[in-house]
Amino acid sequence: MKHRIYAIPGTMCDERLWEKLGSIGSEDFEVIHTPIPAEESIEAISNAIIEDLPLDKFILLGFSFGGYISSCIATKIPNRIKHLFIISNSSCALKSQELRERKRNIELIKKYGYRGLGIAKASSMLDAESINDELVRTIIEMDSSMGVDTLIHQLGVGSGRTDLAVALSNSNVNMTFVFSDGDKLINKDWILSLSESNAKCDAISISGSGHMLPLEKPYEIVEILRCHERL
Repeated sequence: MKHRIYAIPGTMCDERLWEKLGSIGSEDFEVIHTPIPAEESIEAISNAIIEDLPLDKFILLGFSFGGYISSCIATKIPNRIKHLFIISNSSCALKSQELRERKRNIELIKKYGYRGLGIAKASSMLDAESINDELVRTIIEMDSSMGVDTLIHQLGVGSGRTDLAVALSNSNVNMTFVFSDGDKLINKDWILSLSESNAKCDAISISGSGHMLPLEKPYEIVEILRCHERL
């Protein structure tokens, strides 16, 4: 029987984020895309998603902002989670500079509108060795499909993150944090510190990738899923 992996995407990402993982790992598991609902706080988002998750033990996977939400869920229902996989996220509060940038971006978007993600910005999320037309197009098309209202919502609600280090350090949930050496959007020291403080937490670094690990390194991610859960 295939395992089901409930997967929460990052900001402005849809089910296309998981297509390669689902295809490569199709003999072992099914990826269930679990979108971020339009609730007004991370707490409310987490609670809404929990309502749709299985009552028995399941595997939870989160990417980027979806990784933070997944960590929140794990602190709420630890006994229902078989394994927590976090990709490209450190579940801590945003730095003050990033908070200011988010606030300014929201103000600019509301005032002047949003033309969508450009090629340069999409490419900046990838490692130089990973950049190709297919990946860049996928990022841009996901962004376009999600729309400006979703962007404003996710930027705003995502600013309310708090540091989950204490809760996760004391958690009995099996956790695996996967990140890229070249990802400038996460706090790698935070992840390594968590893995040192909790024996149930593994930290795995992947080289030659940027922020978009599910698109850039799908084979490596699938192998990690298989090895850690013996799928």
